[in-house]
Amino acid sequence: MAITNIRLGFVRCNSLPETLEEGKLYFNKADHQIHLKVGEEVIAYGGALTDATLVNSVLTITKADGTNVVLDFTDVASTYATKSALNTLDGKVTTNTNAISTLNGTGAGSVSKSISDAISSLNKTDTAVAGQVVSAVSETSGIITVSRRALVAADIPSLATSKITGLDTALAGKVPTTRTVNEKALSTDIILGGADIALTGYVKGSSSAAIAATDTVNAAIAKLEVRVDAAAASGVQSLTAADKSMTINPNSGAVTAKVALSATSDNELTLGADGLYVQPMQWGTF
Repeated sequence: MAITNIRLGFVRCNSLPETLEEGKLYFNKADHQIHLKVGEEVIAYGGALTDATLVNSVLTITKADGTNVVLDFTDVASTYATKSALNTLDGKVTTNTNAISTLNGTGAGSVSKSISDAISSLNKTDTAVAGQVVSAVSETSGIITVSRRALVAADIPSLATSKITGLDTALAGKVPTTRTVNEKALSTDIILGGADIALTGYVKGSSSAAIAATDTVNAAIAKLEVRVDAAAASGVQSLTAADKSMTINPNSGAVTAKVALSATSDNELTLGADGLYVQPMQWGTF
């Protein structure tokens, strides 16, 4: 049985009183025992004690064989205080143990649950927006907020062509702008005039067949030259665009020339059955 919260005292009596005070030691001369009340129970010690005296907080108990047992109430008080302090400490340790157990758990009040709840409170949904870039990242009470704006040309960094897969290979297969066509650089639009077309290696051919789409320029011109020569030999020798004249070979026999005449009333040139003639002027009054 634990003895707690007892204020020790000593009473030397010839017989036990009917009511005992808790915490007091009663030496009963009648039964030679020391009696102590704890709660509702009275505990008896000894049985062959001849005497007991208390002097200056020191209880001396004399046994039947004449030996003494000395009990210093000061030591008892000190021991009780120590025990009381240990009981208090034990209670605190138990409380701390329970608290630590709670902290180490996963339920309410645990460290993991507190951290989990704290992290959950920091969650903020963010979704990427097409055509926009992150312009700023801010933090308020642990919550991260992302700001966005429209993508502009300045946001695109300059990259070496080697950083873009396959680009160098693709560029190597392109014609450089320093390349020329008929001595004209490809850096600008190329316009070819008649003077730019040279008939290098041209030789007059013998075919007068129709020009084909697959003919080279030299081959096409050779066919034209053969056909022009054939036409000149048979009648027409030349056409002059400057004066819109036509020269006919006089030795080629009859030559038929088709002329389109204007149908206006003031046209003095008339087409007859045997050729062209000028209609005689009609004299009248001027």
